Amino acid sequence: MPLRFCGNTGSGSGQVAGNNAASAYNWYDGYVGTVYYSAGYKGISDTVGARSGMSTLWNTRNDNRSIRFSSTW
Repeated sequence: MPLRFCGNTGSGSGQVAGNNAASAYNWYDGYVGTVYYSAGYKGISDTVGARSGMSTLWNTRNDNRSIRFSSTW
């Protein structure tokens, strides 16, 4: 099952996560989220720190296919 964006009223809300995100928020403590241009964690990327967000994904805006979370510990 594909990931879906959080169910709020923002742009992209509830849509399948693939080539459609312009921004991101990482709710996880102790984990960094990296959004990649291509599936399989490949290509250019944007990194979102723990408990923080990016109002604009500069490298992958509206063109992203995978995300990986990594521990900061």
